[in-house]
Amino acid sequence: VLCCFLAQCHGFGPSLSVLPPMVLGNLLGKNNPSNQGEPTLPRDVKDAVSKCRESVQSALSDRLSRMEVELPVGASFGVEQSSQSKKQDVGADGVSLEVLQQSNRELCRIFVDMFGPVGGGEYLLGVHGGISDRLSRMEVELPVGASFGVEKSSQSKKQTEGGVDGVSLEVLQQSNRELCRIFVDMFGPVGGENICSVFMEESMADVARKKWKGDSSAYCQIASLNKSKQKKNKAKKKNMGFAAKLNSELGSATGSSSGKFALPANCEVALFVAPGPRELPLIESLCADVGMGTLVIILNARREQMDATTQTMLLEFTPVFHLAAAPQDAAPNCLVYHAYPNPTWLLARKPKVGQPKVIGSSDVRFDRDDVTDLFEKMDVGDVEVAVEGVLN
Repeated sequence: VLCCFLAQCHGFGPSLSVLPPMVLGNLLGKNNPSNQGEPTLPRDVKDAVSKCRESVQSALSDRLSRMEVELPVGASFGVEQSSQSKKQDVGADGVSLEVLQQSNRELCRIFVDMFGPVGGGEYLLGVHGGISDRLSRMEVELPVGASFGVEKSSQSKKQTEGGVDGVSLEVLQQSNRELCRIFVDMFGPVGGENICSVFMEESMADVARKKWKGDSSAYCQIASLNKSKQKKNKAKKKNMGFAAKLNSELGSATGSSSGKFALPANCEVALFVAPGPRELPLIESLCADVGMGTLVIILNARREQMDATTQTMLLEFTPVFHLAAAPQDAAPNCLVYHAYPNPTWLLARKPKVGQPKVIGSSDVRFDRDDVTDLFEKMDVGDVEVAVEGVLN
């Protein structure tokens, strides 16, 4: 249902490229270093593009409606993959006409990506709205196992056992990586060294490192909350009290001297990928440690695994975008949608033919009872019933 909805309404597919601008200067109470002191020359083309985005953001903040941008003639911005010869023989400034045209296309493409949220990508607009309102704790939820077209994979689309909601574990993990990768791209201008993508298991972090290696648009720090126990201690474990056991569980993640996981000191954006009930206490502790000056985003939290008490730990996080299936045993073929800053949550049913139809709304997140009640009171038209009867 959700994959069909996404394909029809949001245009997710293999050609997805999301690189909107995002600059955190003066965003969460921090000063923007680019506006202080002497300007610094960009280190390379990547850094030049990053500084260009910052300048455009500043110009937009100052409500400038006429801008001029100039970058090196014939520079390669790494957007297009080309097998053309690098021999420079004719054209402007010693650059061949072919290379010059490609460079201009790539520069234009960067700006199309930069302003992408103006024309679509509602989940990006939700995040931008949260940034504008200086939210430093956000939650984003997108369909489980959805393909965002970021990774090229030859894996079989067959859904095997071991996953969630009929989605194989392999597909689920790839979907989570792709979602995280989109947000790394989104916050690229902050600087990859200031972005930390935190996966729940070391094996998942390792795959991300391998998949993203050498890709400048995916540059960030990659960590995991739960290190795999490669060195098994066969000695008998000492008896520990409850507090000691809890500290041992929460502190088994990193290589800090105390053994407790800690975000990098320079981290401005922390992305936690698909945390479950086991990880939430540690994330809550990390948020207290880093304070409100660090933006923390939770991507696709495993809410279905959490009891009501555990879910209260997520109350600190503002849901900036939510598009997920409603409990299918309570409301078959229904989905829930919410996009910040609009406070409304929508429950919609996807018929066999046509667009999803809203069957209820609320100013707060739906619970199971709300979904069940709205579904039971849903009015399905005679034509729709007849069409679905024929399709069945």
